[in-house]
Amino acid sequence: MWQVLLLIGSTLFLFILWFFVAFRYAKGMRKDIEQVWRKVDLNYRKRHDLLPGLVEFLRMHELDERLVTKALGARDFARRETFPSAKKSSLEKDFGSALREIFNVGGEGARDVNFLEYKSEIIKVESVFADVLEEFNTKVEHHNVRRSLWWMRPVCAVVRYGAVERYEM
Repeated sequence: MWQVLLLIGSTLFLFILWFFVAFRYAKGMRKDIEQVWRKVDLNYRKRHDLLPGLVEFLRMHELDERLVTKALGARDFARRETFPSAKKSSLEKDFGSALREIFNVGGEGARDVNFLEYKSEIIKVESVFADVLEEFNTKVEHHNVRRSLWWMRPVCAVVRYGAVERYEM
């Protein structure tokens, strides 16, 4: 009788230990993804925060007000979406195209030192963004592969940790 209880208790202990370790591992992977997404979001915010200077430049040189309206609207829509999704990607692409339209503005204002500084700063932020986005997608791929392993699948199903989508820009 004692042997049966010892066997059942040991099995139950191992099951609970397995579940706890797998849960902590899955939680850690999710936390890693969230930390890297914060870096991505920080770069988006830096790019968003540079727009007022460009708007001031456009207004100072009395350039096309439609560009200002389009860029501000695109930025506001992109700021509202905070989670990695196809919608966020689409809104950020719209904002990026509005920025490129501003950069393509001709005339004497395009040689202005402030304009060139803003342009180079945005380009620098976007180059850093590419590296951070690659890191995010690597973490996502790691998470998706690990969560589909036979020993992780039941735990991820219980705690509802589904697959995470790659973020494409």
